[in-house]
Amino acid sequence: MLPSNFENIAAHNPDLDNELREIGAWIDEHSSWSLLDPRVLAEDLPSLGAESLVRALDLLVASGLFDVRYQIESPSGVLCPQDFNDPGSIPGTIYDRWDNPVETSDYNLVAVLKPSAESHDTPHLMAL
Repeated sequence: MLPSNFENIAAHNPDLDNELREIGAWIDEHSSWSLLDPRVLAEDLPSLGAESLVRALDLLVASGLFDVRYQIESPSGVLCPQDFNDPGSIPGTIYDRWDNPVETSDYNLVAVLKPSAESHDTPHLMAL
C-alpha cells in the first residue's frame, strides 16, 4: 500500500499543499497500486500542471517516503515487472508480465516512485 497522508509535509510546504492533497486522494482511490507512475498522474491530475506535479513528487522523494526506481515499458505499453535502482544496471533483455523477452534498448525507460523501506518503518511522516 502506498503512503497517502502528506499533511505533515504539506504543513511545511504550503506552496504544494493542493498538489500533495490531490496526489494523496489519487492514491486513496487507487489503493491496489504499488507504485506512482508520473505519466499516469499527469494524465489523471491535469489541473496540477507538469511543473507543480514534478515539484510535489520530488518533495515526496526528498521526504524519504518514496524512492525513484526505473522500469521499462513493454511493447504492449505496460511496465515490465522488474524495477531497478539505476538505469545503468538494466540488462539488455528483461521479461514482460507474460514472460516474453523485451530488448530494453528498444523501449521507453520510465522513472516511477515506490514506497521506501523507511516509509514502512516510520509511523509518522517526517517533517521537512
